[in-house]
Amino acid sequence: METTRHQLTPCPVCGYNIDAATRLGKRQDGKPYVPEDGSISLCAKCGTILRYLTNGQGFYLVECPQRILDEMRDNDRENFLLLKRAQTFVLYEISKKN
Repeated sequence: METTRHQLTPCPVCGYNIDAATRLGKRQDGKPYVPEDGSISLCAKCGTILRYLTNGQGFYLVECPQRILDEMRDNDRENFLLLKRAQTFVLYEISKKN
């Protein structure tokens, strides 16, 4: 896994300021990881699955549409399951605090 710091970007659901992205696995070209348009993420505060989008001045986050998650489930099952496990862990940690 590789983590990269980036501009503060609020979670659209809970408002938590996300300042880093972690890539599962390493890039084949050896370049540092930077989220790209369409990259999937997870809010560590509320557990919402998010998607990076660009607007010409940087990027922002939106809730990931279900159709994208369905495509990921069907075409990239290994990473889909990793994402769902991470989400389950975050949601479990949240439940312990309540």
